[in-house]
Amino acid sequence: MDDKRCIGVERLLNVGEHQEHYVLENNHSAVISKSDLKRYKRKRRREVML
Repeated sequence: MDDKRCIGVERLLNVGEHQEHYVLENNHSAVISKSDLKRYKRKRRREVML
């Protein structure tokens, strides 16, 4: 599962005659808040750099 789906953002691509790209925010309940996800990513980057 990608980061955006964890915070309730869904991306849809309609590959027909006209390619259309949709971004739906608050489409479903977030598993984690945006601030918690940012905090996790910062911590994870620090751990990887060590």
